[in-house]
Amino acid sequence: MVKNFLKIAFSVILLFVGFANGGEPEPIKIFSYNVYFDDETGAERYPTILNYIAKQSDDVVLLQECTPTFLSLLSREPRFNKYFIKHGNKQGGYTNIILTSLPIIAAGDIKLKTNMGRSAPYITFKDYDLSIVNVHLESGILD
Repeated sequence: MVKNFLKIAFSVILLFVGFANGGEPEPIKIFSYNVYFDDETGAERYPTILNYIAKQSDDVVLLQECTPTFLSLLSREPRFNKYFIKHGNKQGGYTNIILTSLPIIAAGDIKLKTNMGRSAPYITFKDYDLSIVNVHLESGILD
């Protein structure tokens, strides 16, 4: 069940962007996934998610709804040492993160006006004229 869900839920985006110095475009592989903040089911899902990501060759990984439990597993996993990791605001029990193996010149967190205190972490690349922001918007009748 989990493996079939992962096949459906994972999405990979291939972007072609120019070098900041005007060179030929190079592909950047970007992967985005909502981890889902439920630690109870995460005991089974989190290791599967981390294994899937580690087997890929993505330049940028955007993850939403990362709990402290998930972040702890990620930080103890040596396969992710190659990544710079930018965390968003951890208010509300979970956060968004960006992982990249590419050189960056800036990283930050945009505070959003939300009921849940959400934010959007971002990175700006050194060798590309490109910034990436990881946003997870609120949903619900009271938002």
